Amino acid sequence: LLINVATVRDDPFWKDKYRDMKAMQDGVGGLAMWMVREAMNETSDWRPYLCSLPRHVALPIFYPQKKLRKATDMLPEAQQPMLDPILQSHRD
Repeated sequence: LLINVATVRDDPFWKDKYRDMKAMQDGVGGLAMWMVREAMNETSDWRPYLCSLPRHVALPIFYPQKKLRKATDMLPEAQQPMLDPILQSHRD
């Protein structure tokens, strides 16, 4: 089984909303809304899996400097210079 944009686009409940709301078509917005609805739906086949996922996942963009340096040091040396520009481009 696979959850992707087509899952949302083809879902009977979401397909009209997906077509009409551009925010749902960005890939993340529609999937997030679909996942929340499925996780809350007690009859959903996806509910046990979605409810087993962690409620919070720490993202490097929010790491304090000390933890970020430690995470960067664990990367292969060739990848270390690539991390900072990626993080900086996604900060507000």
